[in-house]
Amino acid sequence: MGSAKALMMEEEELLPMYEWIEENFGDDANPDDEESWSEAVDAYGEYIEHLREREAYENAADEYHYYIHLTLENADERFSSEHARLLKMIGDLSVEKSESDMFYRMCYAQAVTIFEVYMEDMAKSLISRDDEFLSNYLRNSKALSGKKYSLKDMYSDGASIEQELSLESLRKYAIKDISNMLYHNINNVINTFSSILDRDVKVEKSNIVRVFQTRHDVVHRNGVNVNGKTHDIGQASVTEAMAILLNVANAIYSEIILLPER
Repeated sequence: MGSAKALMMEEEELLPMYEWIEENFGDDANPDDEESWSEAVDAYGEYIEHLREREAYENAADEYHYYIHLTLENADERFSSEHARLLKMIGDLSVEKSESDMFYRMCYAQAVTIFEVYMEDMAKSLISRDDEFLSNYLRNSKALSGKKYSLKDMYSDGASIEQELSLESLRKYAIKDISNMLYHNINNVINTFSSILDRDVKVEKSNIVRVFQTRHDVVHRNGVNVNGKTHDIGQASVTEAMAILLNVANAIYSEIILLPER
């Protein structure tokens, strides 16, 4: 195979990655800047991993039928339970010093995962159970605004056009789009809920950005940052991170439940 053809095939294979990075990072990721580009490529790899894990976890279940029955109260109860269980485990479990670094790194990553699932559950519950929230998201979402779709994208074999262009179809499509979000990116979280609620959602994010960055270093570099320094992650730092995650989660939940009655 000629080198030109091989290069062309390689570029075609990488095209989805470049498009995803452009959509999620924009000008913040520059191929000429090794650090920013490496972070974006790592995030893309994590996004692909997230999609695979989600598919395996749900075992090909139809998300639509799950989320139309999931209430905000259900999502909140599950988050509170999982968060409390992890916090109790950290406080109760005695870990050998030689193994404590690995244990607490795992706990740190899991704390963020619990937060991510909660954010995704709430977003999907809102658009699944309320037509106005669905309309808001379809109209306001920055993730959708730059995309172009044909009728074929929303049409399944064996279904009539009337069936496929129903609210249920749009709802399924929005749920699928929300599944593609990274919920350890606080700007994505804020933008998603701002789109759904049709107003600005304001959350103090400086602390959680630090938590997400540490989690990124834990998952992708085994706890080492870009400068080669190892994060000192122990019981205190995990507990602090969980408090930050809980505060942000509560702030977003409060924004939702304090909506005026319609």
